[in-house]
Order: sequence, then structure tokens, then C-alpha cells
Amino acid sequence: MDNTAVNFVESIEKLFKANSNATRSKEMSAYLRNKFSCYGIQSQPRRELQKQLFKETKITREILLDIIKLTWSSEYRDMHYCGVEIVKKHVKLLEKEDIEVLEYMITKNSWWDTVDVVAPT
Repeated sequence: MDNTAVNFVESIEKLFKANSNATRSKEMSAYLRNKFSCYGIQSQPRRELQKQLFKETKITREILLDIIKLTWSSEYRDMHYCGVEIVKKHVKLLEKEDIEVLEYMITKNSWWDTVDVVAPT
């Protein structure tokens, strides 16, 4: 596992925890039928939190693959969303054999909200 990927994911987790909203967290988890925990951060504020770290981190294919694994191993849906968004941003780094990683994203922790975004990738 690449240290850049680990540091990236740990930094995102710290940002999300520091900006979590307990009331929204319950509402968002309920919306997802309590299949996932949520930090309670709506999409646009979450994207703003991620933005600087996305800019600061040099992403290679290997780092991207590690970030996917790390974000997808989280119990928090917000981390899955972060994983989806970084894949969308760096999709050109993926190679043909990485279809297995996209398949993993679709089949593990799957729910319509991420499957609908990952499947067309």
C-alpha cells in the first residue's frame, strides 16, 4: 500500500470527522436504509473539503488503485463517494485490467448511488 494513498485517505477522514453533522448523519443513513454510516456532510460541502487535497496530491495509477481500496473499506458512505469522485477525476489513469477494480466498486458496498456513477466508467 502506497504511503501517499494512506496519507490521502487519513487526511480525508480527518476532514470529514471534523465537519460531521450528527443530525444529518442519521438522516443520510436512514435514506440509505441504514446500510452505511455517514458523516452527515452534504455533497457540495464534502466536495469543497476534498478539493484542496485533490489538488495537492499527485495521483498515479497505483496510488489511485490504493485510494479506491482504502475508501471502499470504510464503513462511511462519504468515503465511498470520495473514492468515486477521485476515480472520475483520474479515470484516464486506469488501464484495461483495472476493470476488476471498477467491478469491486460496483459489487462491494453496492447501492444505487455509487453503482450509477461507477458503471458507466
